[in-house]
Amino acid sequence: MFSLKTSGIMTFLMTASITLISCKSTNPVKPSVPVKTVLEGTWVGRNRDGIDQTEYTYKMAFDSIYIDTNTLEKYRGTFTLDTTMSSRQINIIVTKSSTNSDVGKKIPALYTISGGNILLITANSPGSQRPPNMDSPVPVLSLTLQE
Repeated sequence: MFSLKTSGIMTFLMTASITLISCKSTNPVKPSVPVKTVLEGTWVGRNRDGIDQTEYTYKMAFDSIYIDTNTLEKYRGTFTLDTTMSSRQINIIVTKSSTNSDVGKKIPALYTISGGNILLITANSPGSQRPPNMDSPVPVLSLTLQE
């Protein structure tokens, strides 16, 4: 025979089980997945003025970016897009660089995409201010999306 104490515990456990089953969520929590952007891919090009012959490679996937040049300048980092502004803005946080003094600095830049496969991007050096517009004296890179 069950004692009154055992019977009370059994009743509690049965009630708790029924409550948990009836409260099953219809919207399970999904793990956070970074959103792909139109910038995802490998972009290669040069300064559009034609004078600076440095070749740039930008590799972007989810929120990560890798910037390489045919010089010693290299960066790894994360990026976010600010879609609240009328000009397209990208903010890059340097996590690794060829000069450790740039780690942790922000590279605020402007960008535009032309024809779906040409990326125009302008930025000052890490830790500097964002260029005011795409026509400012700051160099503009013209990068082509690689297939």
